Amino acid sequence: MACEKFLSEAFERYALGLARRPLASAPAGVRGLALAARAVKAGAKGWKERMTFYTRSLPAGCRPCLEGRGSNLAVTLECNRACSFCFNPRARGSYMSVHGREVGSIKEAVALLRSFGVRSVGLSGGEPLLEPARVLALARAIKRGLRGARVELYTNGSLFTRAILKRLRAAGVDGLR
Repeated sequence: MACEKFLSEAFERYALGLARRPLASAPAGVRGLALAARAVKAGAKGWKERMTFYTRSLPAGCRPCLEGRGSNLAVTLECNRACSFCFNPRARGSYMSVHGREVGSIKEAVALLRSFGVRSVGLSGGEPLLEPARVLALARAIKRGLRGARVELYTNGSLFTRAILKRLRAAGVDGLR
């Protein structure tokens, strides 16, 4: 239970952009922390406590988040992998959430994002490309409803194709992670 509490806290702080508040110490056995420490020791920049890294410069989509002007929209928590660094809760479902708040529709998601005044939205999961139609509809709706906002897609890449890349670009996705 302590591990689940830590992961929920990490997800909430990440989603809410509270980069300046320190995370509680991780309980023994949290997957990925040893790997994260090795990445930092090898020269990766970022925050091992948040499992957030970069190698050269901070990506453009990250800047608004660190200023508290970014949000995460979980397209689905379903996933086809079991990555050691994943901070998503278990059990997984196919519902959408914004800042960890479950939303029932794309319209509701965009309205919530607008109310937060965000400038960058990360579409994530689980694996968002398990729901490609939802990803495309969300990207189009965010671009319409939040003029000038960046849309980044966080994917494990296993379902990525040239065809989906073209569709993502046409829908307004600005970056892939």
